[in-house]
Amino acid sequence: MNINLCFLLIVLYFKIHHVLGKKVPPFMEDHNERNHRKIHSNAECLFGKQHKELGSSWFADLGPPFDVMYCIKCECVKIIKDGRILGHVKCRNIAKDCQELTCEDQIQVVGRCCKVCRNDTELSELLQDVTSVTTSEEEEKSYKHYAALLTSTIYSMHKKDAGNASSINSLGQTATGRFILHKRNLYYSFYTSMYPLPTRPKTIQFVDNSDTIVEEQQILSAGSLYQNITNKICGIWRRVPSEYRAQLKEEKLGVILIWEEYDLRIRGSLMRYRPLTTEIFSSLLVSQNDSLADSAGTAIISISTVTPTVHVMVIFTGLLNLIRKNDVLLQVKMFADDDKQTTIFEQTITIEKPLAELNVIEYSSAVTSNDLQAMTSQKVSLSLISARYKDSKIQGKVVPKVQCELFQAVLSSAHLNQAKYPQKSTKASGISWMFIDKNSALQYFTILDNVADVFVELINVKHQGTVENLSSIGWPNGTISVLTPKQLELLYNEELAINVGKINSNNPSLIRGRLVSRSVADSRDSLTPYLLKRSDTSVPADMVGLIWARIDGECNLYYDISIAGKDIEEQQYELYLEDIPFLAPGAPVTRRLLEEFSGTMVEGNTMGLSQNELSRLETAVVYLDIWNMKRGQSVLKTRWDKASTLQVKCGRVECPALNCDEKLAYRPDKKSCCKVCPNKTRTAEDVAISDQQDSNKYDRDILLAGGCKYPYGGPYENGKEWHPRIYFHGVQRCVTCHCKDGKVSCERKKCTKHSCEDPCCMKKNKCGKLKRNNEEVRKREK
Repeated sequence: MNINLCFLLIVLYFKIHHVLGKKVPPFMEDHNERNHRKIHSNAECLFGKQHKELGSSWFADLGPPFDVMYCIKCECVKIIKDGRILGHVKCRNIAKDCQELTCEDQIQVVGRCCKVCRNDTELSELLQDVTSVTTSEEEEKSYKHYAALLTSTIYSMHKKDAGNASSINSLGQTATGRFILHKRNLYYSFYTSMYPLPTRPKTIQFVDNSDTIVEEQQILSAGSLYQNITNKICGIWRRVPSEYRAQLKEEKLGVILIWEEYDLRIRGSLMRYRPLTTEIFSSLLVSQNDSLADSAGTAIISISTVTPTVHVMVIFTGLLNLIRKNDVLLQVKMFADDDKQTTIFEQTITIEKPLAELNVIEYSSAVTSNDLQAMTSQKVSLSLISARYKDSKIQGKVVPKVQCELFQAVLSSAHLNQAKYPQKSTKASGISWMFIDKNSALQYFTILDNVADVFVELINVKHQGTVENLSSIGWPNGTISVLTPKQLELLYNEELAINVGKINSNNPSLIRGRLVSRSVADSRDSLTPYLLKRSDTSVPADMVGLIWARIDGECNLYYDISIAGKDIEEQQYELYLEDIPFLAPGAPVTRRLLEEFSGTMVEGNTMGLSQNELSRLETAVVYLDIWNMKRGQSVLKTRWDKASTLQVKCGRVECPALNCDEKLAYRPDKKSCCKVCPNKTRTAEDVAISDQQDSNKYDRDILLAGGCKYPYGGPYENGKEWHPRIYFHGVQRCVTCHCKDGKVSCERKKCTKHSCEDPCCMKKNKCGKLKRNNEEVRKREK
């Protein structure tokens, strides 16, 4: 087959596969999820259902029957549209770039496009797949912390064409954010000032150093359970391209929050600050002075309970605008929220050559244990005041730190020290999770299985001593209204564990698990995790798992798994989504492989579940099942109740009467209920005119609406008819092609015995001979 024709067919296959691989609109969705849609795709490329990073290149893997095409090189290039950076896939045939060989003995090496000489010793690769991003081991394991202070004044500084500030801007809406870069994902968290706007922003944007939007997301108008209880805004920018990770590390990325109904935008820059790694408390400082309405600050507060000490870093803006001096004296003050406003510490600091956008002060002070306890109870405030102009002041309450996080533990006997706690094998298992709410209370939850007459307690990992007795019954869920500073310090340092033991027993521990911090987003922003239990008695009793799972408004499935047990780190596992229409012997089972993984933790997602899959999941009994690949058996399993995540709404649509044959009618797009009649058949001239007009449309929009792609010409809108063009043969006027719901069907014109006037039928019906016979008949009649 001609290589150019082969390439053309492959590119056509890819484009159709690429379009069909796009996320489909949700058939079933939660009410709040409808507003949680990305305004546009990430600054990345989608090749089928594979995400590719900007600047990466790869061999085209088109799946069966094509598989990997080593002569097709694809790359993800950057394009800018409407001030936003998008990814675009470009593929080309690299066979023509192969050097002409002079040797006689030429061989084709697997994994390469070009042939090589058999005796050639330098068999270097022509193309490397650079989609996988390599990072150092230290960077893979560590979290990178950033903070931002957002105001409308900072937005105006970066946007010269921002125009006049609205009345809301003048009142001083502000926010403070925290960001964690983990692997390739950026988790974000925000506190916003509740005055003057008590509502949440509608949109979040990330912009690069040239103010081009690189990521844009909508924010739920009504937050999740976690976000409502903590008064935080939580989310994630997945798969941050390497170019913007580099800009992030160079502190060149910005973030914007938008209240569209008030035409309000506030902005901040993502900056690295050393105290973020030990932050326990935060504060958002605002001004009550109208002339300093857009002055604001954010405080990063750390404590030490060994020798009671507090460290404060304040990042602020706008406070010095009225002072206009090179050296400015500022007072940083922490005080109790009582009638006397008792001072905890007060210090005057000199700011040399203050900057226009952001300034930073840092201070440490010894305090008392009572002061630390007052901070954990939200009875302390922090202020920043000009030493000379007392009206130049910003102030805020000390509250739990901004970062959206929870703490979770998988409870297993594998975590016990058998030398210290010798015991027989137990079937007990469990999971636990907890977080700090907006009132500084600890909300804790525990699910236990195969236990009776047990107690549950928080223990110190190092000293094994009891920190707090949570419950004396089997399923403790509750609240600790106020933690001590020491307990809070241990929790954030991941030095606490959940211990479950038998009441009135010499053995104080059955199962336990260490509480580890996890950022809240996607699956972990759902209502509750699920306990993964043993599927069979042959599975070791100490093997236990925890899984978060959630389907969002774009029909994407997100999941996060943690498992515990002995000798499981090197095992290979598979995660399956399994649904059964009803629980009965012999009922059909549908299984879908979600991911293969190894180790004790995995986080992933499945893009764009189809309407059929969502329909089955809504009505069927659904399980999440983990298989051991070596043993070929299920090891952990749980039933997944999605009644709270999916919702079906049905309504009947009445379709208008058709003025054409039912067989010719089509649906304008794949989701349309009613059919419409097609347009008239196009002539060759119509094709030329229409092709010129369609060139201004985006191929993807036409194809997503049920249109069709054809190797020559097009794409054609759903319902269109045309005469195809064939390479070297031109327009085939005797063949008509029809696009219907994404599929092309072509037919040659049907001829009858009396179709001699039609040029398409003259040759087939031997109309030349018939015409001569007719002329002889007419002569005889005369």
